[in-house]
Amino acid sequence: MNRLRKIQTGSWFSWLTILVLASFLRPPIADLGPLIPVIKSDLNLSANLVSIIGSLPTIGFGVGALLTPLLLKRVSKRTLLNAAIIALTASVWLRTQTSATGLVVFTAIIGLTIAIGNTLLPSLVKSEFPHRIGLATGLYTTTMAVTAGAAAWSAVPLAGSDGTDWQASLAWPTAIGVVAVILLLANRFSAIAGIPEIHLGRLIRSRSAWSVTMFVGMQSLMFYAVLTWLPSLLQAAGYTPTEAGGWLSYVSTIGVPLGLTLPFVMRKFESLATAAMISSAVVVVGTIGLALSPGSFIWIWLGLMGIGGGLAFPLSLAMITQRAQTADITTSLSAMSQGFGYLIAALGTYLIGIVASWSNGWVIPAWILVGFAFLQFVFAKPAGSNQPI
Repeated sequence: MNRLRKIQTGSWFSWLTILVLASFLRPPIADLGPLIPVIKSDLNLSANLVSIIGSLPTIGFGVGALLTPLLLKRVSKRTLLNAAIIALTASVWLRTQTSATGLVVFTAIIGLTIAIGNTLLPSLVKSEFPHRIGLATGLYTTTMAVTAGAAAWSAVPLAGSDGTDWQASLAWPTAIGVVAVILLLANRFSAIAGIPEIHLGRLIRSRSAWSVTMFVGMQSLMFYAVLTWLPSLLQAAGYTPTEAGGWLSYVSTIGVPLGLTLPFVMRKFESLATAAMISSAVVVVGTIGLALSPGSFIWIWLGLMGIGGGLAFPLSLAMITQRAQTADITTSLSAMSQGFGYLIAALGTYLIGIVASWSNGWVIPAWILVGFAFLQFVFAKPAGSNQPI
């Protein structure tokens, strides 16, 4: 019994639990996009309903993160995290067993429950690995990116040549969820067992907290806007759909390994501001190149955007964990920055699509994207400051 307790509370078991948890927080949404055409045909969905389904995860990320502090007034972080992952696992399975209405409802629940996991992970890292924040954050963000890419890449092949097995393709992350639930229940995470003190009201009045929120928001906006609209922009520039899809895969994956450099970055620089400004400047240069010349040197422009974004993502989460003084403040700052941040990302992505439709082209939307990249650079310095929150 003592040996079992030692295994369950050992640091390696905490590492395993957090990484398996991280591996479950992206596949349930990453595998949906590639399958939307066959789902639309099979369930006879309208174009409007398809648009709603596509936007639900990002909106759910924002709403769910803002709901997390309210839920934490009644239950502990550990209880909420366990409940969210159990609900997420069930929803991933049930989404494939119901009608179009169920698809919408359970996709919304998936977005909300993933948001709770997103919000609580930085606090869990702060509690379990206070002296190894860079390593823990780098590993779990890299795990998220790798599993998201794997889910998106495998979605269509798993659905079969005619797409008739799309339910099985959407359902396979349930297996990861079951393992995550077992590990979470076995690893009791005593540091997050109590009901936390919520500081969201105070943080909303903090300029420093808003700087972090805006950086998280701009970084998320750049990712989701590119994920949503880059293929359309490239096809308008003369690329085939297959080529456009290949370039989207390129920009989405080239920066993934940079998450593992986060411990080095945090040791090398006195604050995260310098690294955040460098990564954001790289994104700005790449985005300007894309706007000026989408038909030439595309591998350079998208490479810069992918590399800059690949480092900006783990940096944005490291800011939350490092700048917050306590685990409870980390939870509140995570809820605020990810809640408002993802809503900003959803709004910005929607704006680019509307402008593209209004202007009947991608020149103006591309330069709007440049503006958002520049805002990410502007907020990088105050967001990465050493000043505690």
